[in-house]
Amino acid sequence: KIGGFVLVEEILFAAGLFVYAIVRGYQPDILGLEKFMDFGFIKSYLASATLPANDMWWAGGAINYYSFGHFWTSILIRIWGVAAGVGYNLMLAFILASTISLAFSVIVNLFAEKELPRSKAVLAGLVGSLLVTLGGNSHTIWYLLTKGTLTGYWYADATRFIQNTIHEFPGYSFVVSDLHGHVLSLPIVLIFILLLISWQKERKRLIEVGLGILLGVMAMTNTWDSAIYGLLVVMLLILCFLSGKLKVREIIETGVIIGVSAVIT
Repeated sequence: KIGGFVLVEEILFAAGLFVYAIVRGYQPDILGLEKFMDFGFIKSYLASATLPANDMWWAGGAINYYSFGHFWTSILIRIWGVAAGVGYNLMLAFILASTISLAFSVIVNLFAEKELPRSKAVLAGLVGSLLVTLGGNSHTIWYLLTKGTLTGYWYADATRFIQNTIHEFPGYSFVVSDLHGHVLSLPIVLIFILLLISWQKERKRLIEVGLGILLGVMAMTNTWDSAIYGLLVVMLLILCFLSGKLKVREIIETGVIIGVSAVIT
């Protein structure tokens, strides 16, 4: 059973990587929005002899930004042996491929205890992973219902329609192709959620250390994520306490292990 699901994940990864690489091949320019800054960070890590890397805009200063994702992008570009411009677009394809395959895994694991037939679990995983990776937030439908027309509609408004917030979703990020912290953090977040699912089934200390490490990586890659998913852990621990699955001592121990691991990372 597990082998079949893994095969689907690998196919999704390969298909996502191939298709999106072709899409970027038709529009490979690294111009507009925050792409120039993202590319600059990657170039800095490729060129710098020390860490932290030099800031390309501040002579004598280091990058003052949560840029770990750009750092590991530079590592992958070195491994791939390609030029920085090619590597930028290849990294976008890698992130999309990772997101769609990991989202599939999250959904299948959430349904694991329901003992669904394999075909239904695969279907749920496929639909869910496509929605997570390429779906929007129904803003277009809302606009049509409230305005009665799509005349004058601008797709980017879907990320700003809640006042005083920025609420981008993966589909939008892959369209505009910024290689920003919140995009680079997508695989990390999904792996974190997978570990949380695993921890609910087997409360092992090693999993808790892994959760802490990933929270620490989030703090370096897209700092907001460490707050969001740290809160998710707190909420899960509270629910475990209220349902009688964990005692106060166990909650404190788990919190300390995750917290210390995150800080050390």
